[in-house]
Amino acid sequence: MKSWRSSKLIGWGIILSNLVGCSLFQTHQTDSILNQNIADKSQVPIVRSNQNQDDTPQSTHIQKSSYSIVSIGDTPKEVTQSDLKNKLGNASQPENRSDREIHAGIAEKGLQELPHLEEFSIDHVLQLVLERNPNIQQMLAAAQAVHARYNQVTSLDDPTFSNWTAPGTIWSNQAYLASRTELSQKIPYRGKLKTRGEIVLAEGLAANEEVADIRLQFIQATRFAYADYYAAERELEVNSENQKLLQSFYNNAKSRYQTGKGQQQDVLQAEVEIAKLQQQQITLERIRIVAQAQLNTLMHVPTDTPLPRTPRIIEPLPIKTEIDLQKLALQQRPDIRALKAKLQADQGNIKLARLEFKPDFEWMGAYDSFWQGSSQSEQWQLGVRMNLPIRLARRNAVLSEAEAKYVEKFSQLIRLQDVVKFQVTEALAQLTESDRNIEIFEKKLLPAARANVKEAQPAYTTGGISFIALVQAQRSYIDTQEKYYDALAERARRQANMERVLGGFSKQGIK
Repeated sequence: MKSWRSSKLIGWGIILSNLVGCSLFQTHQTDSILNQNIADKSQVPIVRSNQNQDDTPQSTHIQKSSYSIVSIGDTPKEVTQSDLKNKLGNASQPENRSDREIHAGIAEKGLQELPHLEEFSIDHVLQLVLERNPNIQQMLAAAQAVHARYNQVTSLDDPTFSNWTAPGTIWSNQAYLASRTELSQKIPYRGKLKTRGEIVLAEGLAANEEVADIRLQFIQATRFAYADYYAAERELEVNSENQKLLQSFYNNAKSRYQTGKGQQQDVLQAEVEIAKLQQQQITLERIRIVAQAQLNTLMHVPTDTPLPRTPRIIEPLPIKTEIDLQKLALQQRPDIRALKAKLQADQGNIKLARLEFKPDFEWMGAYDSFWQGSSQSEQWQLGVRMNLPIRLARRNAVLSEAEAKYVEKFSQLIRLQDVVKFQVTEALAQLTESDRNIEIFEKKLLPAARANVKEAQPAYTTGGISFIALVQAQRSYIDTQEKYYDALAERARRQANMERVLGGFSKQGIK
């Protein structure tokens, strides 16, 4: 009998160790985000409940969700745990910092001075914005926080230790000391910890893509503000040069009037034109101040920090129209990639909801001296507790909610892809229009307006044309110059919009 009991005890120990080992082993198996991941690179599954679920308790309310394949264009390949750790960093060994150190690090990133630059190119601005802007740092911290949840959700609960005794047996001469010491460990059903980890990995990838999307938004905002600042600077230069030129016209007209060769109306007309330019200068200075404050805010420096001069011309990035831009945008847009990662997380939630129909276990071992027999081997005990997953209505509701959220995000993805295709078409048409307009300015309008003024000045001196005709020629040249710089700035804005729509440029053009 004693041998039989010993064999039974050893058998229970083997079973317990195997189950614990299997549970611990499965928490480290995260080679893929989901067992039911996207099967094909160009397809995404959509949930439809129409089959009985074989691995859950039989019930008329419990159904297995089959996946019918719906083509949606190019989809990023399956993301593994190693891919995410490469992108988000390894959070298994976090840096231990006190609150004071954390606050000191944030304080160091307060308003900083602008480095000395002789020329303020857009590349310099973008570098400073992406390095310093606190909103980007905020999103990076949020992504790191999501990634740090992986070890939390894949870890077993702490084991539980308990001990109790019967105080009356302490001083009793008729019984041994009666006490019970127990050690227990909760172990979820096989696959639950792994699935929770896969969900966090997918959410971490989505957070990482959202950081990339925020960076693109700030790049677009920076290019817009830089274009405003550039246009204001160039137009102020044009304004200053033309004020000097009109002042010489005024002096000439006044001299001719004083010698009786001209009319007072010419002098008055010159004064009006100069006053108009002075009025325009006030407006341009206000635009430059506002654009300067926007750029300084994006670079996280004081808003009144003076900025260096900008280049004379904003060089365009080449657009390779032979590339399928719509396909490129669908492949690399961070918001699309983030939504696909969230779809993977929702697939994990569906899988986890199905696993909730399985019981969880709590294995325990105890020494119980309340057994007062002569054989102490009977005082050793092994046991198991488990929940009974019989509340099917609640579990069915959780599964239905997870499936509905998956379908909701899948519909969002389809709608977003349609919007992106339209945005690419619109952005390309706008950019093509800007390029053609600038070409006309550079090859026709500016040379003709410049030549007109050059011919009008000696003609007025010799009396060949009136002062009004000279002023009109100069005004036309001023307007042409201003519109040219406005066109350059507008092309920069439209280029920024194209960059946002496509999901990014490289220095050589399209990524």
